[in-house]
Amino acid sequence: MQEAVRVLLVDDNQEVCDVLREMLEANGFAVLVSKDGLSALNVIETYCSYIDILLTDIRMPQMGGPELAKRAKLLRPEMKVLFMSGDASEALASGELDSAAMILAKPFGWSILAGKVRDALGQENTRRRVFTAVE
Repeated sequence: MQEAVRVLLVDDNQEVCDVLREMLEANGFAVLVSKDGLSALNVIETYCSYIDILLTDIRMPQMGGPELAKRAKLLRPEMKVLFMSGDASEALASGELDSAAMILAKPFGWSILAGKVRDALGQENTRRRVFTAVE
């Protein structure tokens, strides 16, 4: 039996975390949740070898998703990262994301989320990817 993909979900909105956790778990993912970048770094330090993908909001207080991803990759370079944003165009235009950043535009549905997490885990090209609910 294949082990579940382990996702670290980071969003400062508790309601969003609750819904996304339910969506991910319903699709067979194992989920750890953090409310912000700082607590997520603590989780990564504790469970580093157990996290396959970081699913993080871009805009959060204290430490945003791009900074979190940068610091997380120092701890676990092979960890995949999928960003979420309510305004993907703003996130892309800001220049704070690496050119290979993958972004999932909010809002999105159950199947979009699961599919894009799987895509991110298998994605090896260097082009920026923005996933929207219409894909």
